[in-house]
Amino acid sequence: MTVLKIALLAEVAAGILACSGQATEQPQIPTPEVPPSEWVKLDNWDRDGDNDTPNFHVDSELWRVGWEANTDNVGRGDFTIHVYNVDGTFYKFLFDSSLYEDRSLEGPLTGTLGIRGAGDFFLRVSTTRSYTIGIEEALW
Repeated sequence: MTVLKIALLAEVAAGILACSGQATEQPQIPTPEVPPSEWVKLDNWDRDGDNDTPNFHVDSELWRVGWEANTDNVGRGDFTIHVYNVDGTFYKFLFDSSLYEDRSLEGPLTGTLGIRGAGDFFLRVSTTRSYTIGIEEALW
C-alpha cells in the first residue's frame, strides 16, 4: 500500500511540474468586475398589442432587452415579455407587469434586463399597450 501511495504522489507531482508556468488563454466572460466595453444594438421594433418579434441571433454570452410601453387608457394595460428559442421552446421569463400592484403601473413602463446565453431567439410580448422594444449584445 505504501508503494502505491508513493507512486500516486509521484504522478501528481509530475503533473504539477508539467503544468506549472503554462497559462491557458480563456475567453473574457462577463462578471461584475469586468463590465462590457460596449453595448451594440442588434434590432428594435415599434409595435401595438400582442406580437412576436422577428427571429434574431445573438453572438455574445450577455445581451439585454430594453422597452418602453406607453400608458394604456383602458384597464391595467399589463405588459409581459418572454424569450423563446426560434424553435418555439420557452427560454426565459423576462417581465410581467401583472405581478405588480396597480399603482406601480401608472405612466409608461420602462425597463432593461440582461440575459445570458448566445443563440437564436424571438421575444413574445403580450399587452394592450403600444411599445418600443430593442435588443443589444455586450462586447468586451
